[in-house]
Amino acid sequence: MRQPSQNGSSPPVTISKHQQKHIENVLSRLLKTREAEPFRDPVDPVAHNVPDYLNVIKEPMDLGTIDRRLRQRGIKPGPPYTTIDEFARDVRLVFKNCYTYNGDTHPVSALASKVSDLFENAMAALPPEVSCIRL
Repeated sequence: MRQPSQNGSSPPVTISKHQQKHIENVLSRLLKTREAEPFRDPVDPVAHNVPDYLNVIKEPMDLGTIDRRLRQRGIKPGPPYTTIDEFARDVRLVFKNCYTYNGDTHPVSALASKVSDLFENAMAALPPEVSCIRL
């Protein structure tokens, strides 16, 4: 049985092999959608003519960075995801950054909304944590 952490909540649940496969598939499907094109790579303030982007968005995130972090197990650009919440937080951050910078009515925000809906629906089918008891 899991022991609560010092603040009374349960400790974070690590990602099972089945869940890992599921979130890899979810991200792969997102990356393949046409609507995800603006979110596949980091925003380049020069190329996209948004020189103030990094002044407005303090924690940039994109689906390609998430994909590399998910699949490379700690090789740059960051440590591997150890919980579903860490993974989901970064995916949601991509869309939050889009809405923050562009506003809710911008065409790229409409794309973000579609991709976000795909993500949330796919995550609703996440396999539950499976506990194995050996006798």
